[in-house]
Amino acid sequence: MTDNNTMPLAEVAAFLGVSDYTVLSWAEEGGLETAGSPFVFTRASVMALKESLENRKATSRGLMTDFHEGFNS
Repeated sequence: MTDNNTMPLAEVAAFLGVSDYTVLSWAEEGGLETAGSPFVFTRASVMALKESLENRKATSRGLMTDFHEGFNS
């Protein structure tokens, strides 16, 4: 059972749009904080990871746009 401050593995995977295995890998690497169980994560760490992933995605898109514009100049 989880509360508002935690999220179970399947919910985290669905929320982030990745597999359960990916979530577990990120947790092993320290990217997600567990909450008393290796299959339950703190909501704060999930939200922080999501923000980090979104920022990286935006940065990557910006770099690709810059590259494409520079290539076609």
